[in-house]
Amino acid sequence: MATETPAGAAPPPAPDQGPPASVSAPEPEPERETVAGEVVSDVRAAIAPVRSAVSADVGSLGRFLRGIQSGYLIAGLGLLALTAAVGVLVTVVAGFSDWFMHLAMYVVLIAFALLYVRAHQRGFRIMRAVWALGGLALVAFFAWILVDLVPARLDVLSARPRPGGLVGPEVALRERAGALWAPVVMLILVGVWLLSHWLVLARFARRTPPPPPGDPDVSRVS
Repeated sequence: MATETPAGAAPPPAPDQGPPASVSAPEPEPERETVAGEVVSDVRAAIAPVRSAVSADVGSLGRFLRGIQSGYLIAGLGLLALTAAVGVLVTVVAGFSDWFMHLAMYVVLIAFALLYVRAHQRGFRIMRAVWALGGLALVAFFAWILVDLVPARLDVLSARPRPGGLVGPEVALRERAGALWAPVVMLILVGVWLLSHWLVLARFARRTPPPPPGDPDVSRVS
């Protein structure tokens, strides 16, 4: 039978429920930030030599290009760079699956042109002739390849958006790539530029003295 608590009296103490349950402290999380920081430091240390070498090469290339005093040479190099941009764009838009091969060919042509300019600036007549003949042969060969690719033919086309979605790569009849005549004409102009400079202008141009021994070797970036 429950007893009534008189008015104004304090309530009876609660029954003893034993000692409070111990609350376990949260385990410390692994030091992820420290590990991530160590990984980042290791990666930066690994790529530091590569970054330094690339920066040195880019700086040498910049000094080499700024040292070109002939406006005719600068115009020719600019024309070649524009030809490369137009040629790669045409192959991508036309759906050529080997557009990267065209890009590689233009890179080789630019390398030959830079090597020719370097040989000209240093007064190396034999090497200038070697790079000029090699560059002219590559220009003629690549222009012939582009002309051969103009007609329609059965080819492997890269993936292109179609009304039904993205289709490809697929073997299909490629349409006539008349836009390839643009880089062909530009390559012919590049050949005329290189040939005229080698046979005519280089004979009357003032040769710049060789760089002092302390200057960086620009051949690494040509």
